[in-house]
Amino acid sequence: MVYDQFIHLNIRIDHAGFVVDYKPRGDWHFWIPDQHEVPSKITHPRFDSVWANQFDEAKEKGINFFATHLNFEEKNKFYQGLLSLIPGLTEEVKEFYFNCPGLAGSTVLLDNVGLYIENFDGIPYTDEENNTLMRFGKVFQQTYTRFLDLQKAEAQAREAQIQLALERIRARTMAMQKQNDLLGVLDLLVEQLVKLGVNLQVADFSNGITGRDWDLWIEVAADDGTIFNNYVHFPRIDHPYFHHVEKNIETFRTDGTDLFKDVFSKEEKDSWQDYINTQTIYRDLTSEEIKQSMYEKSGYAWSMVILKDTWVSICRFNTIPFSDEEDALLKRFANAFGQTYTRFLDLQKAEAQSRESQIQLALERVRAGTMAMQRSDELADAASLLFKQVSDLGIKAWSTAFQIWNPDNISTTAWASAPDGSIQTPFRLPYDEDIFFKQIYEARQRGEEYFVMESSGKELEKTYKYMFNLPGVKKYFDDAEDSGF
Repeated sequence: MVYDQFIHLNIRIDHAGFVVDYKPRGDWHFWIPDQHEVPSKITHPRFDSVWANQFDEAKEKGINFFATHLNFEEKNKFYQGLLSLIPGLTEEVKEFYFNCPGLAGSTVLLDNVGLYIENFDGIPYTDEENNTLMRFGKVFQQTYTRFLDLQKAEAQAREAQIQLALERIRARTMAMQKQNDLLGVLDLLVEQLVKLGVNLQVADFSNGITGRDWDLWIEVAADDGTIFNNYVHFPRIDHPYFHHVEKNIETFRTDGTDLFKDVFSKEEKDSWQDYINTQTIYRDLTSEEIKQSMYEKSGYAWSMVILKDTWVSICRFNTIPFSDEEDALLKRFANAFGQTYTRFLDLQKAEAQSRESQIQLALERVRAGTMAMQRSDELADAASLLFKQVSDLGIKAWSTAFQIWNPDNISTTAWASAPDGSIQTPFRLPYDEDIFFKQIYEARQRGEEYFVMESSGKELEKTYKYMFNLPGVKKYFDDAEDSGF
């Protein structure tokens, strides 16, 4: 409006601006109306120039006005320094400024703001025009006071929104009853950050800060809702993501720096997608459509806050870094989430203690059942009891068994529970005929006290066919089939 009013008063003006938040030798902050493709709000570092020196000197001496007059060469020297600090200007805009005949400007300094006008013909403003500028300046001082009041009110309203969001995080944290509730807190954190204007698509935190592998709780959000919210274990590989995080953690431990940010190119992002889609459970928890959509993104912008025992990070699918304001919000939410993690550790410890109590109780039941045996054939009852205790602990078992080595030392007598937990007639099980049992026998020969083996596909099918033809096993399944099992 100031610009338009000068034009209306037939005062030659090609450019105008307000200087705000002035600090000696600090960055410059401008609001600018301009007929060219120049941003309306510009912040750039101070550089040595005629105008900047005049401004500083006037402020130091308490002078409220100064005029600037630059010829063609002086003007171009000024703009070479200035335009290099303003990103995104087109070559056409730069060429316009460099081709102008000169630069004439007048600047009025007020308590909290400066107002200046310029023309590119290099024609100095008259005393009358300068007096008009000073009158406009006094009016704008009132405008700026109103601006500061609004700015303060908006900041207070914004702070109230942030505090409410943080309180929601804290309340959800204290309501956690089990470890898995952590995903609900992460979902709320994403929701609140998005409501506060943070443009993000991924948020995560880790409890693997002291290890080489990562254990991450991750949420991936989209415009139409959450598309992934789960726990994922990340085995460490030689990849820039791991390198960056490890370097950041080391920096945190060395000098206490806790906020880090980076941008990953499309190639680095695609390499990371290859990894998580093939080497983590992420491959089974997301659709092919979602996986493919990730490859179409231009890259990652990433910010993370490292705390004592964990980190919290956010990411978006482009190469525009998070702003200082977004990072500041992340730090505040990360600190609140640190309380969540402390609560998580408490629950984890309590659940582990509860789990250990359940295991001890199950073991005691099996011991008691065993000690209550009066006859050797009651070992079948103990096998059934073992099956029930294992199942009650949440372990998915098809059968449990006690196997006693026979005198021939190449076979056992198997006292096993059936898949429904019922008692099965003991049977002889050779360990020198099928590959499955041969491997167990060989482990025993090596002196191993604990042996884990996996079998699937044709090999497992062959083992089942072998077992079902053993006299004792075949009889059981024949009887079970007759009874409708």
